[in-house]
Amino acid sequence: MKHGFEKPCPHMKNLLSALVDGSLTGVARWYAENHARRCPGCSSALSSLSTVRERVRALGVPSSEALQLSQERWASIEAAWVEVDQAET
Repeated sequence: MKHGFEKPCPHMKNLLSALVDGSLTGVARWYAENHARRCPGCSSALSSLSTVRERVRALGVPSSEALQLSQERWASIEAAWVEVDQAET
């Protein structure tokens, strides 16, 4: 059973976070937007990050602070993805 969420490409993690919080500009923004349009994993991650941003915004928490994911946080998210993937097989 798939949950509709795929892992983003490793090189895109920080770009997607910056894209969602509005801090990505120029060529990097163009690249991230175009890559996410073609890549199922990054598209799904971008959609999920956007949803989280909107939920955080609804709570009144500054989203630029809440969505800056550290490498440690990404590692814990990836570990959870692996756990879910293994449970599905």
